[in-house]
Amino acid sequence: MHYKISDSPLTTKASMKSALKDSSFCERGIRYLQWAQMITMHRINGTSCSYSEYQHDHLEPDSRMQESTSPLFRIVQRTSDIYLGALRTPPIPFSSPINRKWAVALCSAVESPTNDEVWDRCPGIFTWVLLVGCAAAEEGSTEYNYFVCLLIKVALGAGYGWLDTLTEAVKRFIKIKELAKVEENLSRLGSSSEQV
Repeated sequence: MHYKISDSPLTTKASMKSALKDSSFCERGIRYLQWAQMITMHRINGTSCSYSEYQHDHLEPDSRMQESTSPLFRIVQRTSDIYLGALRTPPIPFSSPINRKWAVALCSAVESPTNDEVWDRCPGIFTWVLLVGCAAAEEGSTEYNYFVCLLIKVALGAGYGWLDTLTEAVKRFIKIKELAKVEENLSRLGSSSEQV
């Protein structure tokens, strides 16, 4: 039996690279998770960081869909796109219509039982995926309700040794959403002052 990995881009116990050694995540997926973790910590600490290396690693969305990749990698990639898009300047808000389309695709990918063992072993990363999915899905939609139900299920299972980490992850995600909203408002103000 494998131990559960409660680490995620929202927590800082270990780097994603060391936490996910010998896991089902591919090298590129781990790199995306590492970047999300690093940028999260910069935002929480109020320090600046560069997105250039992360952006360099991305392909255009259309070509990405053609790319032959594992369902697990596509989940990490979509979640990272939504999450880091909300944290860049100018931001793509979590609630953007673009993200809503991706939330539908993310929901379909998460619904598949293919990665159930991975999520069981890595509940921290699964929590991050579900929180991002909730933030991107339209409130009250089938996708939103599905993500919320899974979050409740994960929370119920967290009593078995990682409740503190889950609580920390949720608090950090709320903080990240607040910071993203501030960035969105500043960007909107900047755009309207340029038009005047």
